[in-house]
Amino acid sequence: MTPGLDAAGVVDAVGEGAGVVVGEEVLGSAVGGSYGEYALLDGPVAKPGSLSGEAAASLVTVARTASRVLAQLGVQPGQTLLVHGAGGNVGTVAVQLAGAYADLEAHRNNGKAVLLP
Repeated sequence: MTPGLDAAGVVDAVGEGAGVVVGEEVLGSAVGGSYGEYALLDGPVAKPGSLSGEAAASLVTVARTASRVLAQLGVQPGQTLLVHGAGGNVGTVAVQLAGAYADLEAHRNNGKAVLLP
């Protein structure tokens, strides 16, 4: 077994219906591990050009975790969301997603990120 879940890199080969092309920079979750020279990705997406490969590879689980928490909380426009630890990876992405998905404005208050309507 090869450990690792998150991966980022350049597509070397594609299967039918992959949605990406050879040579494209992508990120995604690896099937069977990502700590190797090659990894098989399930549902890869294009890597934003502004992200380094290292940052992109660390984003998948972080973003998935933040997204699941916000969905579980059911954050809606007009609600206030306080994110403790918004300086960490999951907290930072949670603030970004909450602002984007719930159309809330992110504010900083005494080092804590607070989302206000």
